[in-house]
Amino acid sequence: MNKPDTSTINPKILPVLGGALGVIYWIADTVIDVYLLGEGHTFLDDLLAPGLTELWMRCLVVLMMVFFAFYARKLLIVQNNITTELSQYRNQLELLVEERTAKLEKTNIALQEEVCERKKIEKELAYLATIDPLTLLFNRRKFNELLDYEIEMEKRYQLGLSIIFCDIDNFKKVNDTYGHDIGDNVLSAFALQIKSPLRETDSVARWGGEEFIILMPKIRANVAVIVAEKIRENV
Repeated sequence: MNKPDTSTINPKILPVLGGALGVIYWIADTVIDVYLLGEGHTFLDDLLAPGLTELWMRCLVVLMMVFFAFYARKLLIVQNNITTELSQYRNQLELLVEERTAKLEKTNIALQEEVCERKKIEKELAYLATIDPLTLLFNRRKFNELLDYEIEMEKRYQLGLSIIFCDIDNFKKVNDTYGHDIGDNVLSAFALQIKSPLRETDSVARWGGEEFIILMPKIRANVAVIVAEKIRENV
């Protein structure tokens, strides 16, 4: 069973209701005395001028009804005030939760963006740590990692492993004659030339200065010699 919504009851009507109940009781008691108990009085006489004992009893009951009506009014006012305060507190709490949730979502988005940015930077740094910035070939550190791996593969499967070491003759004269900018252009162009006849599985690294090294897994020495000759012809 649903409880009545006391918040819709106007507390001001309770004293009036208590008085009305008192009047109803007075009339009902008169009806009982005259018509049911037959005490010999007329209805009007018993209603307006009852006996002293009857008068005191009726007045006491009516006063009790009015008193309880006022007391109920006070309790209802307190209850309505508490309900109003709880409703306001709930609204404030919901608003606070919404604000905190919005802040947390905003912070979470910012953290996700920061994490993505850091991962991107870490990836770029990891890439730069393995690349020669001038020729965009692998550097010596990365080449050594690849070499260690391919040596282990060769020990296990023995499919062949070749290394080609090459450099640019008289490169110092290029720098001395035309300057280091031209020398850098020569190194970049040389890097492109030595990569052209290679497979995707081959790795090229700048060993240092004008020296380059090529790692060719699953290639025997006789084939590596042919590849080296093609590189020399391209250059």
